[in-house]
Amino acid sequence: MSASDGLRILFVVDGFGIGGAEAGAMRLARALREMAPVRLDVCSTRRDDRLYAEFLRSADRVYRFPRQNRLALGTFARLVALMGANRYDVVQTALFYADVLGVPAARLCGVPCIISWQTALGARTGYAQDDLLRHRVSLRMVSRICTTMVAVSEDLRRSFVRRGLCPADRILTIHYGIDTDEFRPNDAVRARARGTLGLRDGQIAIGAMGHFNPVKNHRLLVEAFAAVRRSHRNCILLLAGDGQERANLERLAKELGVADSVKFVGYYRPSSEFLNALDVYVHPSLQEGLPNAVIEAMATGKPVLGSRAGGIPEIVEEGVTGFLFDPRSSEQLAELLERVCSSESLRENLSKAGRERALKHFSLHTEARKFLELYEGLLRERRGPGSRAKGDGSRRAGEDAGELAPTAALPAEARPRNGAECRTSDACASRFAVSA
Repeated sequence: MSASDGLRILFVVDGFGIGGAEAGAMRLARALREMAPVRLDVCSTRRDDRLYAEFLRSADRVYRFPRQNRLALGTFARLVALMGANRYDVVQTALFYADVLGVPAARLCGVPCIISWQTALGARTGYAQDDLLRHRVSLRMVSRICTTMVAVSEDLRRSFVRRGLCPADRILTIHYGIDTDEFRPNDAVRARARGTLGLRDGQIAIGAMGHFNPVKNHRLLVEAFAAVRRSHRNCILLLAGDGQERANLERLAKELGVADSVKFVGYYRPSSEFLNALDVYVHPSLQEGLPNAVIEAMATGKPVLGSRAGGIPEIVEEGVTGFLFDPRSSEQLAELLERVCSSESLRENLSKAGRERALKHFSLHTEARKFLELYEGLLRERRGPGSRAKGDGSRRAGEDAGELAPTAALPAEARPRNGAECRTSDACASRFAVSA
């Protein structure tokens, strides 16, 4: 069956940059195309092409409509034209500007739209207070006209409902999934990566990945590491990433006397090799949605020390796959580092349990299956109660009622598009057509 016989999906993302939301959209696009005969296109609303080549490999078609100013009317018009011309079955948006531009465009064209929300509002640094207020107001508006919202963690879902940013009946939780074949323990990869990083045999490598900004809280990790380094001279701290706080972190390491044991390795690619080189992974963020890096570290078989922030407690099982700490207490983190660095058997037990938990709860296949079920449900609602996608079998006998059944692709004739909707889309395409 060709891709044209199945669902037509458009992802709208705010740039092809290096970040958890962008990487999550890219992985999901690839998984959906592998699991079902869908046609999946991706469109960016920002001029950031660092992952552009990888998106090209993950989607059927890739579009770039970078906004020129805050109003971004040109980008909005091009999105409307794209949606009208291609008659997508579902539009899914990720990140703020993709949401506020993509959702109204989809509604104007009569297409079901899903907001996929990954991070706590205001978690990114650099926003002035009036920007945060404008973002909250804008998000509240688009959340009321989208078809549904998906939060990547239960913590985020509850937060949005509590703050009045989204009605409780319009938001659900689907955890991120990762490629557990790419992120897995591999002795050969570990040996190669440790050699590249200049690690000695027996040296305990503690590591973290992410942007260096105040919210990611790497300062706490450097402080805790300095305390542990006094009794564990064979430990080294590896920080993968870059950002505005790098100079401050380098200065702090020097002031604490551990500059020779704190190594800044930049954006290490592939990240699965960096994680394999480690013995302990630490994620000290003050705010989070559901960090990919924590799931990836567990899948790679690393003990995880994570802050009690956002969705991290939904990933790390306390005392089983790792430990949780107060993100404002370097003393707590230092005590946990001391504990795991002192016991190889503890690290081995945590590693094994972490890998098993990642396979069971955070696989990319599981995430894609849940989204396919969501798409199918939206289309059934448009066709009317009691209808099923053509070719979709019933749930397997004995299957857990809480488990999502595999989704069959919809043939073209079964797509929920009546004449009025098609005319609306055609009108949108002709009215807002803008040359690429």
